[in-house]
Amino acid sequence: MRDLKPEELKQLQAVCDEFSEKVRNSEIEYEVAMAEIRRIIGQKREIKANESLVAIDPIVKVDRKKALNYPADSTLLHPELQGLGPGDYEITKLCKWASREFVKNGKQIGLEFIYREMEDANLLQICFDLADLEAIKEKGIRFFRMNFAGKCVHAFRSVLTTGTGHDFQMLTPTLEEKDGKLVIVWQDLKRSIFTEEDIIIIFMSAHDPI
Repeated sequence: MRDLKPEELKQLQAVCDEFSEKVRNSEIEYEVAMAEIRRIIGQKREIKANESLVAIDPIVKVDRKKALNYPADSTLLHPELQGLGPGDYEITKLCKWASREFVKNGKQIGLEFIYREMEDANLLQICFDLADLEAIKEKGIRFFRMNFAGKCVHAFRSVLTTGTGHDFQMLTPTLEEKDGKLVIVWQDLKRSIFTEEDIIIIFMSAHDPI
């Protein structure tokens, strides 16, 4: 069930009021109005029923040779790791790393801390890169919700830097759901702070270093 925003509820109520007013003023026949409402409701139920019957392929196919778009004037921290990784994998068999071991007793950590931990442990090479996020995005919103349960998906292998001085940033591509759509944003590692209530899961495209 989708939680509607206050402005969406207000707009929905306004449309319903307008619709009812037109029926009361005989601008729309009552029978026609009811038939149209039933058609919309029935169509929605039919779509949901059909969707539930469609099996979602768990295999993610990644084009490692595809040209990718990075922010302008940016520098990849590990260009040697781009293009590595399997060409396909089963999403349900991903290796996962959770930040809960570093977030205890109210302690706050940032994405940069997690990134450095992965780097020091030589795990970046099996983390996702931008190509993985693009491939997962193409699988669609149902696939994303089913397998990542609303978590943001970070691609630490494609961390890059932009700017200098006060404008310096370390950015990681992040796949997330926004307004019912999948988008890839570039998240600032130095400004992303989490507490023990925000467990960060790092998904990896392989079980063992390549």
